[in-house]
Amino acid sequence: MLSSKEKIFLNMLSDFLEGNKTVLPENSDINSLSDLARAQECDAILFYQTRLSSSNSSFAAVSYYALNRKFLLKQLHTAFCEKNIPYIIFKGTEIAKYYPKPELRAMGDIDILVKQEDKEKAAEIITELGFIRENTHSQNSNNHEWIFFSNQFEIELHHRLLYNDDFNLDIHTAFTDMAWENSTTDDGIYHTLKTEFHFVFLLLHIRKHILWSGIGIRQFLDIAVMIKNSDIDWVNTEILLNNLELLPFAKTCFALVDKFFGISSPLTPTHISDEFYNTAIKSILEGNVVSFSNDSGDEKLDNQYINRFNKENPNSLKKLFFALKLFFPSYIILCDKYPHLKKLGIIGYIIIPLMWIHRAVGSIFKKTAIKGIGYSVKPFSISGKIKERNDLLKQWGIM
Repeated sequence: MLSSKEKIFLNMLSDFLEGNKTVLPENSDINSLSDLARAQECDAILFYQTRLSSSNSSFAAVSYYALNRKFLLKQLHTAFCEKNIPYIIFKGTEIAKYYPKPELRAMGDIDILVKQEDKEKAAEIITELGFIRENTHSQNSNNHEWIFFSNQFEIELHHRLLYNDDFNLDIHTAFTDMAWENSTTDDGIYHTLKTEFHFVFLLLHIRKHILWSGIGIRQFLDIAVMIKNSDIDWVNTEILLNNLELLPFAKTCFALVDKFFGISSPLTPTHISDEFYNTAIKSILEGNVVSFSNDSGDEKLDNQYINRFNKENPNSLKKLFFALKLFFPSYIILCDKYPHLKKLGIIGYIIIPLMWIHRAVGSIFKKTAIKGIGYSVKPFSISGKIKERNDLLKQWGIM
């Protein structure tokens, strides 16, 4: 059941999308409403809609950020043209153009896609503009997305839109790897993703966030503004979603967008129960994931485990083999954890048993051996929790 502040918050966002100003009910809890908007990175929209003084500074900061971002994008374009590096800007920076006030679409980073052979040169350009690259050489770091920081901005440099992992289906990564074929360009350097392709990618991105790191209302606001203000070819979009086995999930998202903001999709949304709606909005407004934390609070570890469990769907006999595979990971999984292993070629395959010993010995010295053993025998102890989570994913249309 939505609280009064949550109802006011969603009504405010709906007013924003429709171009209407928001009149707050008398005796509204202004501080609580401001806190919610800030947590969802919508406090600048709150000020624009209501002129609440508590959100004034956020409005000014977002507007200032938008102007500086525009200048940075021009710098990047000039530099990429000089080096003849094609690139694609995607997600927030591009989606902002569909917003009633584009500068109010808050964003934490600028996402850039380049071809893999251009990634090092693109990284040099970003560094020359004063950005510092995050260390990506530790075994626990993300080696796919190269992250760069400056005093004000964060840039994520990608060579793929999705990566092969425990959260993306092969058909999803194969689809997003066609980004360049599904883009347009005027100068051969700056490319824009085609509307339907970008829209489907956003849904894939939401799906991954649900399975991995949590979701917020802003991601559904992006879907709403594209439904309302972009020139989506809905026949083609439905075909794409169906081919990607994403249509049930997309229709669930459309149903939520309709309930949140009153924005209807031409594709008939899935009927969702009041119970699921309340669960979904609670997860979204609290930034939760469709998962559970283990006793150590290692939520990401549990998410990864569960998705591997679901992919292999072990029955009683296979659970033992599933557990052994967790304890003795494959070459592919080892390469993801130890990137230097792949560089060894055939030797990398030969030393796999040594890597298993290395991991086991390291866990003893790090005092994580007991935790590792406990993690490997989970198939025998948490099947009930996994079933509960899977039932919720079915309601989302993911399984």
